[in-house]
Amino acid sequence: MEPIAAGSTNRQRSVLPVPARHRPGRLFTWLIATVLALIVAAGGVIGAHADSDDDENAIQEPSRVTVRGGIVEVTLDAKAENNIGLVTAHPSPQPALKLVEAYGSVLDSAPLAALASEYSIATAQLRSAKAKLSVSKASYDRAKALYGLHQSSDAQLQAAQGTFEIDQAATAAAEASISKIITAAEQGWGSVLATGIEDNSDLVKSISGRRTFLVKAAFPPNSAPSTPPQRTVATSAGDMEATLKYISLATSSDPQIQGLTYLYSTKASPAIVPGLNLIVAAQVPTVSTDTTSVPSAAVVWLAGQAFVYVQTASHIFTQHEVSVSSTPRPGQYLVRGLSTGMNIVVIGAQMLLSEQFRAQNAHSGD
Repeated sequence: MEPIAAGSTNRQRSVLPVPARHRPGRLFTWLIATVLALIVAAGGVIGAHADSDDDENAIQEPSRVTVRGGIVEVTLDAKAENNIGLVTAHPSPQPALKLVEAYGSVLDSAPLAALASEYSIATAQLRSAKAKLSVSKASYDRAKALYGLHQSSDAQLQAAQGTFEIDQAATAAAEASISKIITAAEQGWGSVLATGIEDNSDLVKSISGRRTFLVKAAFPPNSAPSTPPQRTVATSAGDMEATLKYISLATSSDPQIQGLTYLYSTKASPAIVPGLNLIVAAQVPTVSTDTTSVPSAAVVWLAGQAFVYVQTASHIFTQHEVSVSSTPRPGQYLVRGLSTGMNIVVIGAQMLLSEQFRAQNAHSGD
């Protein structure tokens, strides 16, 4: 029996083989796999909680669209407005034409023709008087020169002077006659026709020859246009119709109407005679009270109906139903149902409609 070495125990150690599952390499692998499985499981739980929180936040997020009394309102904050580039503006007033009527009558143009004839005679007399004055003045100047040289008698000088002064008076009388005629024409027919007499215009010659008649149209005070209509249409009880062309403001008003009165001309016809009463209809420009003009981008369509969005408060836009029609200007609509004082969305209206659809779809999905 071999002796026992110092420091050794009395119990003999038995040497046993280590099982394969207790080997260090495989044990480490098993531990790593277990830890990874726990991490994945924990991540799934955390992800599930995160998704649940997101869903809860989405449900709790307040809707931007509300309906009050059947009216849709979209509310945006300043950041959302900037993101979509929202722009508002006032609708533009739309020019329109208004039909107004006046009481007309065909004037007797014989007095005007007489003034034109008198003016023609007066101007001829003035030319004759000036011609005589030119001759008599030369004779008078010559007589004065000869008298200064003692080559002419007193009688000759006085005779030349008398003729010259008579011709001077005749010239002044002719000028006064012309001035009187023009003043009468201005007072009775207005400055336009008075100037026509002086210039022997085609209009005055046509009136004097009865190829053109004058019509005086008196507009009632409550409908008289401040700017005279340049062309109008006149009708009579006998279904006669004539086109009138503006001449000037009349020099007198109808005492029974007490409105603005204008003078027009019309071509002669068998049905037009002096004293004929007419109804004169004219289209005058005005500003429409119920029609405005808006950019086409401001109008959105839903179920065949046109809408715009009106800003009714800060960051609040209300859907407003309108009636639209086309306009000669491209990119514009004529709109009924708006006033020029409203502030409407002109850029971004389609985005507001999309926001409305999104909110409705989210509500129906719930």
